[in-house]
Amino acid sequence: GEGPVSGDDVSVHYTGTLLEDGSKFDSSLDRNAPFTFKLGKGKVIKGWDAGVATMTRGEKARFTIRSDYAYGPQGSGDKIPPNATLVFEVELLRWNEKEVTLDGGVTLKPLDKKGTGWRHPDKADEVFVRYTGRLPTGEVVCESEGFELVKLSSEGSPLPAGVEKAICKEMKKGSNALITCAPEYAFGDAGGGPGGK
Repeated sequence: GEGPVSGDDVSVHYTGTLLEDGSKFDSSLDRNAPFTFKLGKGKVIKGWDAGVATMTRGEKARFTIRSDYAYGPQGSGDKIPPNATLVFEVELLRWNEKEVTLDGGVTLKPLDKKGTGWRHPDKADEVFVRYTGRLPTGEVVCESEGFELVKLSSEGSPLPAGVEKAICKEMKKGSNALITCAPEYAFGDAGGGPGGK
């Protein structure tokens, strides 16, 4: 699969331990908040810039990082001694994606065009959209025939609620995006296609 590249904003969960004694010195899970940084720009230790660049979305990896790719002879604070080898369990959650919902159930990743103007559609607007809905396996579950006129928030809308929310919050005329929805923001447990809201 595709992975992030230098300059991307990546979000990860991680736990860091010392190789020597296994003691934990930091974890984003304890804070219940993902850690976000710009990849490949020296914002994190060298071992992270190198390691996270090899990952794909949703992957969990274990990195053992020598001190010259970590904090070196100076160490860091009182928890990381000089010349320490570190072990990080890292999960790559997403990159270059905006959270549309606070719980992370809907994310939007801009693809190519920025779009024109400043206005986002309102939730009762009619919009022309072209879309393809896929499962994580890549299987297509719904697709428009070219551009279709869709009245947002209506019974007849073929779009899942999460997609409509992302369109209204983040998209402008001419923009193109990858929107990822958890089941509760898509077609729910029932599955099926549009209309099964």
